[in-house]
Amino acid sequence: EMWDTFGQELINRNMPATLFVDHKGLGAGGAISVEDMRLLQDNYGWDIANHSWSHSDFTVLESEERIRDITQMSSWMWQNGFEAWDIFAYPLGHYDAATISDISPYLTVGRSVSGRNDTSYLVDPYRMAGRAVDLDVPLTAAQGWVDSAATNKEVLIMTFHGVTDKPVPGEDLVWS
Repeated sequence: EMWDTFGQELINRNMPATLFVDHKGLGAGGAISVEDMRLLQDNYGWDIANHSWSHSDFTVLESEERIRDITQMSSWMWQNGFEAWDIFAYPLGHYDAATISDISPYLTVGRSVSGRNDTSYLVDPYRMAGRAVDLDVPLTAAQGWVDSAATNKEVLIMTFHGVTDKPVPGEDLVWS
């Protein structure tokens, strides 16, 4: 429901978005399909960006594993025509100096989330704020963020972490 509501709402308002995808979840359990990703990129100007091959915590992987994971996903995205293969969101929001050192030669941009509603941009002028849209966020609140961004012509980063119409038992978030 959330994906249908917000994806369509952004399209209706001509507001392109960036969708970070990992290969592990593609097409599983109602997740977005490769065909739908192409439609969003080619017809609506969305960036389909890199969220890794395995969605593993990069801070616990060995250097070779991080590099293999990121290059495997980047290669798959490139071969499938996704132009934002070099824009990356760290899985689980986790990264450290070793992660950055290992994968930065392969990417242009990396982003993370730090906390529920990121306000670190108040002290770090090079960081953009983001909003997490999880199970406990009322639909009206998220719609308000979209309305405000459209009205004020602002950039809005909303993190939908696993959007599906059915909760997965044992998961904190709804995973697709």
